[in-house]
Amino acid sequence: MLYAGDMSSAHATAKNARIGMILFLIYLAFYAGFVYLSAFDAAFMASHAFAGINVAVVYGFGLIAAAFVLALVYLTLCHPVDEPARGGPTP
Repeated sequence: MLYAGDMSSAHATAKNARIGMILFLIYLAFYAGFVYLSAFDAAFMASHAFAGINVAVVYGFGLIAAAFVLALVYLTLCHPVDEPARGGPTP
């Protein structure tokens, strides 16, 4: 496994940005599905998923959970970029 010390700062930044963009596109696909269903299949979104809760509410909470999970994935996959703090002494 590579750590930030094993890569140049620019390489680590580019890798982290690429991972972030991939995860963003995954979330965008989930969100686009929500918008599409809301706009073009409102009857499905209004149907009951379980316990009297409609699909739109379940999907909405699923989007919130997906954002949290993708943030954890990003945190796990990305490596810190070792750069000195701006305006302060370096340790």
